[in-house]
Amino acid sequence: MEEERRREAEWKRSETQSEVLDEPTSRDDFTIGIICALPLEAGAILRVFDRTWSVTRSGKRKGDTNQYSLGSLGPHNVVLVHIPKDVEPFEAAAMATACRKSFPNIDLLVVVGACGGAPTSTGTDEILLGDVVISTNIVEYENITYGTNGAGDSEDQSDPSLKISIIDDRQPHPEIRNLLSKLEVEEYREALQDGMAEILSRLPTNKAPYPLALEDRCFEAGYIHKHNDGSTCAMCIDEKGGRVCEQVSRFSCVELSCTRDRHIVRGRSSGENKPAVHLGTIAIGEEVPRSGIERDRATIEAGAMAFDTGLAACVSDSFDRVLVIRGIFHYSDGHRHEMEAWQKYASATAASCAKVVLEEHWVREDEELENFSPGDFGADLGS
Repeated sequence: MEEERRREAEWKRSETQSEVLDEPTSRDDFTIGIICALPLEAGAILRVFDRTWSVTRSGKRKGDTNQYSLGSLGPHNVVLVHIPKDVEPFEAAAMATACRKSFPNIDLLVVVGACGGAPTSTGTDEILLGDVVISTNIVEYENITYGTNGAGDSEDQSDPSLKISIIDDRQPHPEIRNLLSKLEVEEYREALQDGMAEILSRLPTNKAPYPLALEDRCFEAGYIHKHNDGSTCAMCIDEKGGRVCEQVSRFSCVELSCTRDRHIVRGRSSGENKPAVHLGTIAIGEEVPRSGIERDRATIEAGAMAFDTGLAACVSDSFDRVLVIRGIFHYSDGHRHEMEAWQKYASATAASCAKVVLEEHWVREDEELENFSPGDFGADLGS
């Protein structure tokens, strides 16, 4: 308890040292919207707000049924849109559009939360649980099965004949693309990761616990999450090994006796609470890959680093400037190990990444040189 109070006091001291925004006088003062698919993710955003503003005083446009939380991140007034559970992506996109009607000066929408990732991308990056992927583009794909006589088994998760077809490749707005180019610079990327680590260290440990590297378990791609030897499930213990029953998604790796002998040794597993940031493709399919083989196929053919729902693609139809920031909480292989803990942590890493990016790198278009004070320059590398 004493440690929690110390962290909270340090956080409040840091707030007084950062730029303090005047309380907004109208809804026109809000320029950034944030949308999360789950309450857990929205909670992570609320915890990194510098200040919060009264939503009852701001009001909203007549006919707007959304619920909002208002706050500030660095020099920006921010609107957080609360999305109910199990809302379809197109419904969430409609909620984002309604937000813009109540807050007409929002010119950037940030999609923040947790999703699945590829343990090794097509480049040289190794991705661990808790790392963050910032999207350089959104690829939509569908599974198409080829095989003997043109028809393979789409239910067989080890079927090598299952291919994917790219439906759409959404490129970001030029201003977002330029921001991503800046973050490709090693010095800026390192400063971003340092800033994230500092924020995470200030958060109460029960709100963003790091599950430790020992719990980061990545299985061989061909090792499927299913009932194993000794089970009475005829489908799962079939020697062909490709099909799985519908019940397996409800059980953890411990409950299904997934063996540690099939783990992959990771080279970057340092055990430190310092997630890495990767810039790359986020893929959206009919559903998240259910096996490592399916995941690796999409990684190669779509260049995917992460796998998400259709939320990001849908909201990009309503907003020109969309920035997608996702923390990785599973390896998109169907395996379920400490999922809730990793999801909580990945939501926190994504929120901390969004905070640093917006505070240090997103410049409002109406800012003019005379608004700066001496000493304001040269601060975005942490020097």
